[in-house]
Amino acid sequence: MKEKNNFIGAILVDKPAGITSHDVVGKLRYLLKQQRIGHTGTLDPFATGLLLICLGKATRLVQFLTSEEKEYEAVIRFGFSTNTQDYTGKPNSPIMTSYGLKDVDLDKVFLEFLGEQEQIPPMFSAKKIGGETLHHLARKGQEVERKAVKIFIYNLELMMLTGENLHFNPDGTCDIAIRVKCSAGTYIRTLAEDLGNRLGYGAHLISLRRTSVGKFLLSEAKTLEEISEIYSGDKQKLPILTPAQLIRDLPKVKLPLEEIPNIRNGKAQNANLFTELRDWVIGAWIGLLDSEEKLIAMAQMVEEDGKRKIQPRILLID
Repeated sequence: MKEKNNFIGAILVDKPAGITSHDVVGKLRYLLKQQRIGHTGTLDPFATGLLLICLGKATRLVQFLTSEEKEYEAVIRFGFSTNTQDYTGKPNSPIMTSYGLKDVDLDKVFLEFLGEQEQIPPMFSAKKIGGETLHHLARKGQEVERKAVKIFIYNLELMMLTGENLHFNPDGTCDIAIRVKCSAGTYIRTLAEDLGNRLGYGAHLISLRRTSVGKFLLSEAKTLEEISEIYSGDKQKLPILTPAQLIRDLPKVKLPLEEIPNIRNGKAQNANLFTELRDWVIGAWIGLLDSEEKLIAMAQMVEEDGKRKIQPRILLID
């Protein structure tokens, strides 16, 4: 990799189907000549949509982005389930005609899936148990016990699909489109199968598109081809979000110029000097800005000798 770059920030990518999230990182590493790069949340190879890719020192902010709420648009096929819970897997139940869905109030059923609940991660996933990635074990024909994880479904609604709510296929299976807003760690594939079990028809996912991560929207993203075209023309025009923009929902304070060396040395600052932090609790994270409002560090609220202080934890400056 010649002529290394050192972009600092993040770029929003519209991931295509057929490649992994890791492949996207690899392609951007090569294209942008950027060594330090990473994504904030995996999308399955068949899925498309928003990937948030951090560059340079902004990779130190990934921990603040992986827990963001996600929104997806998906198509579920009712009639049989698969071993992967999506169309890439093998059917593990016989095909059932699903015409009975015409008599089901899907909106009412969806209400049962709202709120906090427990979900068992699928075997075909990137989750690790005992140091082993589940999908590696699954491809060996092994299945291990998985603990249920608490998730939260904020919204689940029916969308129109080819001008109708229910689309029946020649084999009697039925497709529906849904929009889901959920907590991080939610598997939409598993939700599809759970809906199939609830309705008694078996189901699996046939398409998935992530439309938002927190307040970052797919409409702001660029395809790999568009990013390549922009970079080859003028790399200064790349749509790179600044580190400060990445933590848009966290509190931020501007530091006096003379305090910057103290931050580099990891010295805690008196929280009472910043009126905007008076109501923030111990353990809260705060972004520290320089006079130009560039993010130079992430600090945490601590208590020391009975005083509230902000302690630098993650530096984004040399």
